[in-house]
Amino acid sequence: MKRLFAIALAVCMVVGMAAVASAVDMQEYHPVFAAKETEIAISGDARLRGLNTWNKDFISNNLTNENTDDVRLWDNRLRMKVDIRNAGGASAHFRLVMDRGIWLGSDYGDTVPPGATKPGSNSVIADWAYVVIPVGPTKWTIGDQRADWGNKFLVWDEARHRVKVTGKVGNVTVGALTDKLWETSLTALGGEEAYRDKDDWALLAITNVGDVTLGVIGIYVEDNRRNNVLDGAGDPTGASTPANGRDPKVWILDPYWKAKVGPVAITGEAAYKNGAGHKADFGIYTDATMAAGPVTLKVVAAHADGGYKADDDWIPVNLIGTDNPWAVMDFGGSVCSGVASANGCGGRARGRQETKSQTMAALAASMKPLEWLTVAVDGAYVWDELQHNGMMGSLAGVINVTKGVTWTLLAGAAKGDDSCSPNNAWGQCEGDTYVVLGHKLDMTF
Repeated sequence: MKRLFAIALAVCMVVGMAAVASAVDMQEYHPVFAAKETEIAISGDARLRGLNTWNKDFISNNLTNENTDDVRLWDNRLRMKVDIRNAGGASAHFRLVMDRGIWLGSDYGDTVPPGATKPGSNSVIADWAYVVIPVGPTKWTIGDQRADWGNKFLVWDEARHRVKVTGKVGNVTVGALTDKLWETSLTALGGEEAYRDKDDWALLAITNVGDVTLGVIGIYVEDNRRNNVLDGAGDPTGASTPANGRDPKVWILDPYWKAKVGPVAITGEAAYKNGAGHKADFGIYTDATMAAGPVTLKVVAAHADGGYKADDDWIPVNLIGTDNPWAVMDFGGSVCSGVASANGCGGRARGRQETKSQTMAALAASMKPLEWLTVAVDGAYVWDELQHNGMMGSLAGVINVTKGVTWTLLAGAAKGDDSCSPNNAWGQCEGDTYVVLGHKLDMTF
């Protein structure tokens, strides 16, 4: 990791010593250094977050993995992205993440809980590193790359070991890809062909027709990690074998859409999963956004069935989507009712039930009363097939501190059922009101 940091620092020094920045048009790139054969662009972002939460029942506090009512934390992250393109049009891309995690302080000690850092720990992580090579009418993308798709409902901001090829057929971009999801060295199990690989293959198509963008991806996932020696603690991933619910062969179909109809912008996505060893699950959402005078309004509707769970980067309102630390839940998934624990529905025989269906309706509004200030408010109502319900809402202000720097202040609350048969959306018990105060400082460069 120190070597990676040294390389990144050397790149920055080269950029700083460049006497003249080229004005070569690089389309999506904006080079800060250009030579006859190579062009380099550097960008990145930084953030600092802090929050206090109260009555977050049965939710891990992300620091010690213990369940707690109240959470107080600070975290930060710095990312630097480097894009390099040679004279032949081939390009290389990597991103470094520095000092991300929850603050512990320099005196915490040698043991660092998961998700936390102290000064000097977890200093540099390579987030992704891949190359893009043009071959005739196609582009080959090879390496550890981002697996973003659609409108963040299925998958977003994940790195995959992937080989992808894309090309254009008229106004349609078509592509094929394969991911190495798990690789096994058989010698680790004494040569026994017991613990094998997990891979996927996919076909995709994206097209633009006027103000409408449509995309669809079909994915086939094959999980060959099948053997009783992996039951329980024998599986180093901590996951179960097919006998305990792993999905050995699963099909996924996911279309998404974006459209502009007059003053209204519409987005949506639907995901369907089925296959051997996997009960069908399904999720869908759509939203509509429009300006009404000085106010921008947004309505969202979503449904998940069979235990489908949206990606944590899908954030229809501030308290849904746990990529935000102040969120109380991700949308969908299987949740326990009754006097629940964070560890599943093992106590169903004592009266707990498992809900696999969830529906949400949400409304958000924002306006810019001052040139440097945006104010936003949102609210959502969530319910499931067991007729548990919950409400949540937040108020936020975004201050433009200077160019490329914003400061967000947020207050939010969520309320579930008034019983210990909790709101299944986030496993809350006793009807406590969840309250959060948070802030976030963002910078881009």
